Amino acid sequence: ITASSGTTGIALSIAGTGASQSTATLLSVVASGYTTGYTGNVVTFVGVSTTGASNVLNITAVNTTAGNAFNITTNALTLGSGTGILVSHTTSVLGAGTSLIRISSTSVDTGTTTGVLLDLASTGGTTATMILQTYSALTSGIGESMVVNALTTGTGLSISSTATFTTGALLSLTGNTSTAASGILSISGTGLTTGVGLLIT
Repeated sequence: ITASSGTTGIALSIAGTGASQSTATLLSVVASGYTTGYTGNVVTFVGVSTTGASNVLNITAVNTTAGNAFNITTNALTLGSGTGILVSHTTSVLGAGTSLIRISSTSVDTGTTTGVLLDLASTGGTTATMILQTYSALTSGIGESMVVNALTTGTGLSISSTATFTTGALLSLTGNTSTAASGILSISGTGLTTGVGLLIT
């Protein structure tokens, strides 16, 4: 399909309007005939917009209580450098307002278990690291920042466990350095007038 002169409109449209559809698929792309050595792309999308507010891929889902807007299954992934999702950024500099991944909600959300903005779960990993953050060039920035300015009776960070500890710990801070002018752990409460700065029970 070549639409070199197109300015508005749609070059390709696939529509399914059958009211009785239950398991129909509008578009199916299946690759077969090879197993190892393949380095191509089954599907490729390339955008050319620079400063325009366009989308290379736009997905709008109307699911209410079940189903997924975007579903990825990678059961064959084991060792090596493969990933389920890879977002790569190597050239331009990220500045104010830009993000590689952004999850945003403006609704009055009330979920406390699985109805949350980000839900990570592992039921089989026993000795693995669940979340790994590596910032090898970071010198004066912040590795992770949470801002909860509207918090009154809630909790900024909650770590809980009902397990019986032997050599483990809920929180471990390690600073392998000969000098720590500001401390391995720094707690500041310059605006505190009443209440407790640190409570251990």
